[in-house]
Amino acid sequence: LLAAADVTGQLSLWSLPDLEQTATWPGDGAPLLCGALSPGGQYLATSCRSGTARLWKLANRTGRELPFVVPTFTRGFAFSPDGNRLVSVGDDAVIRVWDVPSATPQRVLRPHHGRLWSAGISPDETTLAVACADGSIEFRNFSKMTMQKVRIHESPPGWAATAVDSSGGRV
Repeated sequence: LLAAADVTGQLSLWSLPDLEQTATWPGDGAPLLCGALSPGGQYLATSCRSGTARLWKLANRTGRELPFVVPTFTRGFAFSPDGNRLVSVGDDAVIRVWDVPSATPQRVLRPHHGRLWSAGISPDETTLAVACADGSIEFRNFSKMTMQKVRIHESPPGWAATAVDSSGGRV
């Protein structure tokens, strides 16, 4: 499954590998900043330039939305490998951990002093990597939900994205 959006914010779903468009809906009517599909393609998390972040339930392919109330631009999402939790990060320097089925926050952490660009969760759900606008990447213990800072890797400003490979061996 592939999700895409155009400049008006219209969302589209495409099947893979044949690239057949299977659904479209209007979205929030503003260009998207980021998006993420849950493992198995049950949910789509989106953030748009209007400041709205949403969790869309895709089971019925009509784009029924579940509201995410986020008071700032959300720049990155990461679903847990089991699809039950979602991490959102953004301009307010806050890490939010959401329960996906209920679309309710489990944790709200204010660990950083600047924008957060993206997040990645390891396949074994033990590590959360967060790319920060100041050039650091923070590694946190995600499995225990303690969110203790494990290590910070410093680099020149410019980290814009993090990703964890499917084996969990690389960030």
